[in-house]
Amino acid sequence: MTSPTPAHPSPLVARARTHSRARVLLLRPSNPNRQANDIMSWIASGDLKVSVDATFPLDDAPEAHKYLEAGKSKGKVLYKI
Repeated sequence: MTSPTPAHPSPLVARARTHSRARVLLLRPSNPNRQANDIMSWIASGDLKVSVDATFPLDDAPEAHKYLEAGKSKGKVLYKI
């Protein structure tokens, strides 16, 4: 049995839209190791770019939510744990 060709992120990115609301995407991969390797290869090749706008300490979560709700973010907002 041959391994399936990794999915390319372009079709997903093409459909992505910028929103001022925070979203949570939950995935249940059938093969998490392969999918993690695919994602890392997309990042390494430049096919997948993640824009980090701000990082907040977890204790400042309320401030991070205010930042998101105000529509100020221009990329991902992360919590530092």
